[in-house]
Amino acid sequence: MVPSDSDSGVIFKQIIQQHESFPRIEKDENIFFAYIIGSIYFIFGYFPLGVRVFNIALSILASFFTYSIAKRQFDEMTANIVLVITLFLPTQILYSITLSKDLIRMLPVMLIMWLIYGGVMCRRISKK
Repeated sequence: MVPSDSDSGVIFKQIIQQHESFPRIEKDENIFFAYIIGSIYFIFGYFPLGVRVFNIALSILASFFTYSIAKRQFDEMTANIVLVITLFLPTQILYSITLSKDLIRMLPVMLIMWLIYGGVMCRRISKK
């Protein structure tokens, strides 16, 4: 971590002694998106289409959760209409072709809603 040049090394050590520690690195939600993209690139190599395919998979999974909620709360026909609407929303299409972190935010929200309204929790309550 210390620069190999002797003059730069001395300057680096002086800066550390003045500040007594390294500067704090603030973590925000962008860093987690960078980790996800970095993981995809690490697994599949530098393949920009891979991140778009990942976003499309998140979009389809969020649409499935929406379909499951509608099927549990309403009937099959309503659930099918909701599925078609959520799959072809312009925002879904635009988010899936860009490197946007909005789908990563949307998926946990839909998962939580599915757990509360259409999934495990409703089945446990209805069995009692």
